[in-house]
Amino acid sequence: KTTAGDAISLAEAKDIVILASGTYTEDITITQGVSVFGGYGEDGVRNVNGTQTIIDGTIFAENIDDHTEINGLYIRDGINVANSSENLIVRNNDISGGVVRAETLGLFANEAAVYAYNSHAVIDGNNIHDSENGIWAQTNSSLTIVNNKIHDIQRGTSGYCYGIVDFSSSSSLIQNNIFWNNTETSNQIITPVGSSSTIIGNTFY
Repeated sequence: KTTAGDAISLAEAKDIVILASGTYTEDITITQGVSVFGGYGEDGVRNVNGTQTIIDGTIFAENIDDHTEINGLYIRDGINVANSSENLIVRNNDISGGVVRAETLGLFANEAAVYAYNSHAVIDGNNIHDSENGIWAQTNSSLTIVNNKIHDIQRGTSGYCYGIVDFSSSSSLIQNNIFWNNTETSNQIITPVGSSSTIIGNTFY
């Protein structure tokens, strides 16, 4: 049986892998330069909300420097981004659950729906929910975090519980995100003292 991961590994740079609706129970590693789009029915018509492509596992996007887009997937165990440039675009996905990759790096062991390490990726227009943290940026990450819905972020065992945690040493753009129904209602974006991140136009309920 061919898996989604098989299709991605067989693709070449600048290819777009189209994933039909259904549940793919697997972890997926994204190949540099190969974009992945979900939400397609058997008739080839795309309806991301009505025709769900569910990844029941974690997506790993690491060492991405060429244009690569992850779009229209329902990701049930988070996405891990590492050592990737602004050419990695994570857009229009539904992301829940989380990865605890920080623990393997000897850093904080905290779950996040989107975890980024040493990356400059674009996180745009996603529905991020039901994790201990929404987006966690660590170590030289400078992310573009725009137009996301971040909600139902609830405290677990790790201690941290925020919509966006920007612990990187660079500057991120955090703009036009909407936050609601999260455990931490008074401080949903965390940045270190002296951070040069730009935080504008966000809405909190």
